[in-house]
Amino acid sequence: MRTPPLFQSYSFTRSERLALVIIAILSTFICILPGLYRIYKSHFTEGKQALDTAWMEAIKEEPVTDDSDHTNLPEQNPANKQSGVLMFHFDPNKAPFEDLVRLGIREKVAHTIINYRSKGGKFRRKEDLKKIYGLSIHEYTRLADWIQIENTGKVDATDVKETMMAEKGPGPDSSYSAKPRYSKQPFMRKSKWENPEIDINRASAEEWQALRGIGPAYSKRIVNFREKLGGFYSIEQVGETYGVPDSVFQKIKPNLRLSPIFRRIDLNEADLTSLQHHPYISYKEAKVLLAYVQQHAPVTDLAQLRDAMLKIFTKERWEKLEPYLNLHN
Repeated sequence: MRTPPLFQSYSFTRSERLALVIIAILSTFICILPGLYRIYKSHFTEGKQALDTAWMEAIKEEPVTDDSDHTNLPEQNPANKQSGVLMFHFDPNKAPFEDLVRLGIREKVAHTIINYRSKGGKFRRKEDLKKIYGLSIHEYTRLADWIQIENTGKVDATDVKETMMAEKGPGPDSSYSAKPRYSKQPFMRKSKWENPEIDINRASAEEWQALRGIGPAYSKRIVNFREKLGGFYSIEQVGETYGVPDSVFQKIKPNLRLSPIFRRIDLNEADLTSLQHHPYISYKEAKVLLAYVQQHAPVTDLAQLRDAMLKIFTKERWEKLEPYLNLHN
């Protein structure tokens, strides 16, 4: 049958039909290309992150907070039974370890509270609990309404011991007066020879007490803080000691002398326990640091380590920690 004239004008040659098929295939490919690219990019990114930053998975195990101690928060809802948190009134000066944990306080912080009390520390008002290392402001706010501190009506001997020493009268014994009088300038009676120069990394607790304003409680805290650090690399660090007023630190600062620190952390040999016990490393930071070292061991490049750790440490905290790190086997 002969093709009508009308359809003859719309017929295609073999080459034109082949070109139309190719154009159709290309058009279809262009339409689905963006979707293929998104799928490829997603899988590539996930694979690269899993290979290059597996150590960062430790961060995801606990929520990140914006507090200075960089520690992790427990469940914030007091009524959430699934978290095991039970709210009740407690005295931080008497509450046992088990009760502190039941209140939602992390075990490490609970141990810090117990250790603080065992060394003579006392909470005189509920705001004092905020000074505990590792206790975030969110945790304190949650606990504040439940804190009940027993008021004995007595003056703590730690606060007035230095004053009472200045008020002891002459006699055959050196016991305190039953009703000690308070001097406006209790430390002015110490002579100049009682303010010697102190090597902050070698002086004993007794030697620290020779400085004006430093009694047994302060000297013990300074020595304990120094031992946990591994030594002071700066005189200013003495002023970081918990409970030591800045006014006292400024008075004794001219008498302080610096010597090298006596202990560093060998990162390539360290374990989680040794890392988290350092005052400048929180539990979460210790886990991340250990995970990184284990994946990249042996770590030899401090600059590369610093760049990686600034994802979890603040710059200020890392600069304080860095002098204590040793990368040599």
